[in-house]
Amino acid sequence: MRLPRPDGTQAVLVGTSRYDSLPDLPAIGAGLSALAGLLFSEDVLGLPASGIHVLAEPPSPRAIDEAVRAAAVAAEDTLLVYYAGHGLIDARSGELYLAVGESDRTAPHSTAVPYAWIRNAALDGPPRRILILDCCFSGRALNSMDGAGDLPIEAAEVDGTAVLAAAHENRTALAEPGEPFTAFTTELVAVLREGIGSEGPLISLRTVFRQIDQALRAKSRPAPQAAFRNTSDDIAFRNRAWRGRHDPTQLMASRSRQDSRLPTRVASPAERVLPDTVVFDSADSATGCADALATAADVLLGEDSAAFARLPGWELLTPRSLYVPLVDQEYVELERLTGRVARLLTERRASQMPVVCAVHLGRLDMSGTVLDSLPALSFPAHSRVMTAQQLRGPATAANVVRLLLSSYAKSRPPHPARGHDSTLPARPQVPQDGHIV
Repeated sequence: MRLPRPDGTQAVLVGTSRYDSLPDLPAIGAGLSALAGLLFSEDVLGLPASGIHVLAEPPSPRAIDEAVRAAAVAAEDTLLVYYAGHGLIDARSGELYLAVGESDRTAPHSTAVPYAWIRNAALDGPPRRILILDCCFSGRALNSMDGAGDLPIEAAEVDGTAVLAAAHENRTALAEPGEPFTAFTTELVAVLREGIGSEGPLISLRTVFRQIDQALRAKSRPAPQAAFRNTSDDIAFRNRAWRGRHDPTQLMASRSRQDSRLPTRVASPAERVLPDTVVFDSADSATGCADALATAADVLLGEDSAAFARLPGWELLTPRSLYVPLVDQEYVELERLTGRVARLLTERRASQMPVVCAVHLGRLDMSGTVLDSLPALSFPAHSRVMTAQQLRGPATAANVVRLLLSSYAKSRPPHPARGHDSTLPARPQVPQDGHIV
């Protein structure tokens, strides 16, 4: 077994939760965020942000095809494609289609994504491929099997392809109302997040699937299917439950180079209001600051949240996210050039806005941008503007993260219990204090 090489791996996570003529699947978005965070985590795969592409609510079938093809070309070692949404069947051909928002079950051939597009793009990609389909009828991706039951003739025509399907070819998948993820993704997230105590430092993809299968059958939920073609058997993930010489729980500590001033945890997630995702967005000169803050956030948040040192994509930001622009002069110039933060603030519906809280690195001229109007946080322990060097220190980074999480808690109600809705504020509340000074 071996891990996918981070610099040669591309992951495309696609999910559609809102539909024009099909039932909505509100749990899809949370599943995308959770999987993105786990793939990014160094104690699971450690993929860079540039290798994770989240396509939430894709506008058209073509958008999915283009994203998968681009990732297949860029990947040199491993390609992972995950789709969650409605699966549709063409009444005449029996072909599997993956739905987007505009898809019509009576005309999947013209409104949805043929699975063949995904399969063909993957087969043109790197030597190792993982295709995960969390949708109804997804077992059709396995097509017919040979006598041994291991070779899906169309799904894995070339060595190195593994296909995981949430349901039998003639069965529906399950998304229980009120649960945070769909049934299949719940177990996928659980095994990656918690690991398997009986396994070693690495767990194979086949073992991951076996654990998912056992958990779903124990709950009397639809049984998944899988097919592995030869070398796909050696694809592995780090096992968070392993307690050997290189205990994964110590990886984050070594990454952070934390000293005695940085605690391992400040409270359990149940005791606090925590974001599901924290993104520290920076221009190139502030990348080190983003790394330091993301490391501190990894240590302080616990396993129910994901911290990113750069912005993989706006799709990761949900109403339960915390978005932290690290604003230096280079970031200001980038905003003048691209207006990306302005687009976030103006194009998103109020109910879909994350909590926004900026950190200002230096005294800046932000005229002509929206940056000076962003909520920002006071850091009273310092009488001067925060410098990048200070922010890279473990203790200072941890203190800033604590204040950011406190600001988030004031701006968001507690996470709802399963099966209960919550009312989110129309816009992120502005912290009472001013800038970091």
